Amino acid sequence: MSFRPNFILQTDSYKQYHWTMRIHDTTRTYSYLSSRIGAKHAWNTAVGLQYYLKEYLEGPRITRADIDEALDYLRAHFKYPQLNPMWSHIVETYGGRLPLRILAWDEGCRVPVGYPTFTVVNTDPRCEALTNHVEPLLAKVWYPMTVATISGYVIGELLELVRASGGPDTRARYMLHDFGYRGASSEETARIGGLAHLVHSQGTDTMQGMKQAAHYYGASLQDLASSVVASEHSIMTAGGPQEEVAIARHIIETHPDQIISLVADSYDYYAFVDAMIDLKPVVDRHRVKLVIRPDSITPQHPDPKDLVLWTLNRYMARMPCTTTPTGHRETPYSVLWSDGLVPDKIIDIASAVVVNGFAAHNTAYGMGGGLLQRVDRDTERFAMKSSAQERDGQWVKVQKNPLDKSKASLAGRLQVVNLTGHDDIVPEEEWPNPEDPRVRLKPVFENGIILRHHTFEQVRARAREHSDPHRWSQSPAFSEASAV
Repeated sequence: MSFRPNFILQTDSYKQYHWTMRIHDTTRTYSYLSSRIGAKHAWNTAVGLQYYLKEYLEGPRITRADIDEALDYLRAHFKYPQLNPMWSHIVETYGGRLPLRILAWDEGCRVPVGYPTFTVVNTDPRCEALTNHVEPLLAKVWYPMTVATISGYVIGELLELVRASGGPDTRARYMLHDFGYRGASSEETARIGGLAHLVHSQGTDTMQGMKQAAHYYGASLQDLASSVVASEHSIMTAGGPQEEVAIARHIIETHPDQIISLVADSYDYYAFVDAMIDLKPVVDRHRVKLVIRPDSITPQHPDPKDLVLWTLNRYMARMPCTTTPTGHRETPYSVLWSDGLVPDKIIDIASAVVVNGFAAHNTAYGMGGGLLQRVDRDTERFAMKSSAQERDGQWVKVQKNPLDKSKASLAGRLQVVNLTGHDDIVPEEEWPNPEDPRVRLKPVFENGIILRHHTFEQVRARAREHSDPHRWSQSPAFSEASAV
């Protein structure tokens, strides 16, 4: 029997009692999600909210059976279980649909640190607790946003290096490959993270990300993502050291007119590179673009950067090379490094390649755990906080303002408006028309209905429109003054 989510239980345990804790007659609670000061990057790519809305919030979400099941869990979980009567009200009044209103940035945009990514408020005064009940679920948008941000940062830096070494911009889209499927903690993690990576990149071995993009964002499979013919160690070691080169030749001869990636460290890496150079007439005859993957360091070259450079220099020494318009060497074969990568290591290797006179696009990089798994909510310091509450028909600002000012939250109902090319946080009540083109936070969800649908092509186009690498180091100023 398949697992069926129960929305009442999709929250932190302690939130089940928050409806009993209000000392004021609060009818509405307003909250927002943002990345806080101290985040790894200055901007975060908005992506993934549409998935959570479609999968977990759209349509009827509460039934009588859910209420009965939730009460069983509360009885087992708490000493004095008290189930919020709000849930019965939602079933009776809304047919189980959630009386929430959510405004959000268009997906694909870059949201500055400290700015609200989306806002949430209950639309029914009897469902005040619903806003904070949904916080742990919607806060999970931190994950696709973090993956997309890391991917976008790396590709942006690689794009600069491609340009500096005379390569075509389009090559940068394929230089960072998602190798994270096997290292992801779950199928859902792989799907969500795989989709997030594809916002900026078109290289992946996580096809579940493609399926996620197609199912939840209507992505066309045409030009969505590419991979190449590639060997692994189980292939290259099948005949022992004596057959490694014969296996490589067989792969080349049976896959003409393609890019072929061969893992090269099964035995003697240096000997294998020379053997592949010796096979260049065969490679050329079959119109193959060969990529050699070192996959591990060696005693002679314990730094990946040095082994990549040795490989490129070996190509140059033994095969004719061309030059780009900037005078950088373009080698007949490429190098793919994919072992133990994190963003800074990729930039370090690629920068060394260019400094040593080679075109950046001679190389490609596969990131697995560093892309999909070695992240958490604190990587970009995401948090969802309440900033306003309605009492007796009047809105009251609320704010967290601890001694650690990096955790100070915003106060009031919020909107982000672009008036002069710069995004400013302003009071929502001053901008009552969220469809104004200058307004960033647009209505995306209300009372169980998704109001705004993004196609994946739209998300990707927005991400590329805002992909100037220089923006990553230019964060708009954020101070306590903006949090009042």
